[in-house]
Amino acid sequence: MELAVRKLRQRDLGVLLDAIARRTSPADAYGCKRLTHTTGDGFSCNSKGYVQIRGTLVNEGLGEEEQNPDIDKNTKFQLHQVIAFELATEDLPDATPETRTAFEAYFNGDLPKSEVSHLCPHKDCTTRAHFWPEDGWVNKSRWFCPVVILINGYPHPCCKHTPQCILSREHLENALAYWTD
Repeated sequence: MELAVRKLRQRDLGVLLDAIARRTSPADAYGCKRLTHTTGDGFSCNSKGYVQIRGTLVNEGLGEEEQNPDIDKNTKFQLHQVIAFELATEDLPDATPETRTAFEAYFNGDLPKSEVSHLCPHKDCTTRAHFWPEDGWVNKSRWFCPVVILINGYPHPCCKHTPQCILSREHLENALAYWTD
């Protein structure tokens, strides 16, 4: 599978990461930094709710000789792919060596059935620690993971994924509740 992010040069990645950072809210109580954007600012959502970034953001304001010729007006980058590419190519203080190794393998094609998973339920989350490459079936199983159940009003973790899904307010609000005598 050809990923648009493979066309990015170092400078291009920096432009996209700056655009993302300018539109990111502070972390909530669960560690999610959410992207805030408006229609027409180069960001949109596809039919599945994933954030897309218009490729022309990379070349805006550059002379013709400086522009990346591999990126045109039809190029779109997926937010989670851009962040995963950063995790694979940059030395980040908040990323573990295991994370970098896993994403390097993902982009090198060593994990052919892999997808980038959001460990939290927010498709607009930009928190680096909330991303992980894994088989597509595992990624999709996260969509239905209850993460937590309530027993007598108290939350009990029930996620069986590795790494575990990240608890959110939505999980607590929609948790199955059990009461014992």
